[in-house]
Formats: sequence, structure tokens, C-alpha cells
Amino acid sequence: MASLRYDKRGVGESTPRPTGSLAEQERFFAWENVVGDVTAAHGELLRHDEIKSYATALLGHSEGGLLALAAAPALGATTRGTRKLHALVLAATPGRPLADIVRAQIARNAPALLEPAERTMAAILATGEVPAGLPRDQQVLFPPYAGPFLQSVLSFDPAKALAGLDLACLLLQGAADRQVVPMGDVQPLIDALGHRGASGGASGEAEVFPAVSHSLKRVAGPTDPGFAGPLAPAVGDKLASWLRPLLGA
Repeated sequence: MASLRYDKRGVGESTPRPTGSLAEQERFFAWENVVGDVTAAHGELLRHDEIKSYATALLGHSEGGLLALAAAPALGATTRGTRKLHALVLAATPGRPLADIVRAQIARNAPALLEPAERTMAAILATGEVPAGLPRDQQVLFPPYAGPFLQSVLSFDPAKALAGLDLACLLLQGAADRQVVPMGDVQPLIDALGHRGASGGASGEAEVFPAVSHSLKRVAGPTDPGFAGPLAPAVGDKLASWLRPLLGA
């Protein structure tokens, strides 16, 4: 199986963040542009003759899973009897709106910031702008240039999006994930798969891996964040065994 992976815009070796006006930076990071990068990457993959255009899958990790869900309806459309996207993999992807996830993370890790962060999120959701003059500890979560993007991503409902997709889907989740916490943050996606299956929709499967982190790596113990090392072998094995029959690999 061939794969294509890309850095999110403004990160790593991707196109750097503009250094011009705030408005220019907001346009650069607009939700539709970031989602558009997913469809552009898929289009780049299909430019290669050796890629079967009728047998591709999209994998999104964490926030990338939200982007995959947002991009999938267009990519999963059938054109002249051929589906452009055949399967979707959501890895460590939240099943609740990101505003709820952020709220829960702050409550666990920095409860003193919860009330001001609530006010900031409410302002962003209402206006699409990050309030000026935020203290540095909030700017990490709510960068000044990210208002339009945050307005969309904070309110995006991943479970609702998944329920409306007619695509085979695999959920991969680490039991030791500290960011997307099982099972509360994941259960809405599992429920969405169940509702689809009950109504005769596309197939879906979910697997939770013991002692695996948000990065889908093995953890050595309760205090290990699971940043180091390779992908947990069980995760890679499950991904490959699920994709091969679907894609004819």
C-alpha cells in the first residue's frame, strides 16, 4: 500500500504562516482552506498512475480526524460509478465537538483557566475573532490569527458528520490517551457507527488498544505520556489487516 502524508499548513515543512496582516493570516488558516488541503493531498496522490483511483483511504489523527471527516463527503462522492474515496480511518479522534474537549482538558489540567477560557471560546464562536489582549497562557490555545478556523473547528460535530457518511470507517483509540480520553470522548463516534450499521449503512469498526497513548505509541506506565518510540505494533497490524481487503491490496 502506498501512502502520502503531509504537514498541516504553517507546520513543519509545509507553507509557512504569512508574516503580513492579521487578516492575511486569518485567511491562510481559514477552515475551508485547511480542509481543502486534505482534498488537494488526495488529488496529488491520484496523479500517480500506479495508484488505484477506486481504492483509496483517508486517515486522520486527532484534529486531523476532524479535517478528514469534513473533507470526506466530497471525496467519498461517486463519480461515473467510481467512488473516489473508499474508506476512512479516524485515529485518536474526538467524538465530541472540540469546544467540549478543550473545556474538559482545561478543567483537568488548569482549572483556574476554565472560566476565562469559556469566555474566550464564547466570543470566538459568536464573532469568529480571537479577543485582543489575551494573556499568554490563553494565546497558546487561541492564537490571534486563528479566529475563523477556531470558530468552525470548535463547533464541528464529528459524530454527526460520521453518521452521515456512507464510507467504511475504522476507529483506532489508545486506552492511555490523555487528550482524547476513552471512553467518554470516543463513545459518540462508536455510537454513530452503530446507528449507521443498524440502518444498513456502511461498515464500521472500533478498537481500543491497552497501554497506548494519544500518539498511538506504547506507554511504559501511568506517568509515561507515550511520545517516544515507534507506532504500537498492534495499531499498525490492525490498520493493515482492515485496509487490505477493503482496498484490494
